[in-house]
Amino acid sequence: MTSILIRFISALTLIMGAIIALPSIAMAMGDDDKIAITITNNMEDELLAPIVIAPARADDEIFVGDYVSSAAEHQILTGEPTKTVEEIGRKAVVGHGTDGPPGVLLAPGKLVTIMVKAPCQFRVFFAPK
Repeated sequence: MTSILIRFISALTLIMGAIIALPSIAMAMGDDDKIAITITNNMEDELLAPIVIAPARADDEIFVGDYVSSAAEHQILTGEPTKTVEEIGRKAVVGHGTDGPPGVLLAPGKLVTIMVKAPCQFRVFFAPK
């Protein structure tokens, strides 16, 4: 039970921007197997670190046993997604804002739209309440 809880908390930390912004995620589909994912920072005072969007099958590059990989840990501690993206490969997409030092954070009230290739058979939709 503890290991499941650790993985769950680590996953939430890794994608904290997306989790916090979940009620404000909007998706728009095009005809070319791409969707636009828009994430809005609804927090009052906090900047969001860059957000990595990756296929679920990338779990092996994010998790090692009951903990996160060294690349994912680096992202959690620093907000820098480069190592995580390198481990996941070309299927990883990063969305970031233009605020705060070093100019990649998402300020409160602002949004970022990320284009993701998603063939119809792999699409999952979340509808905010």
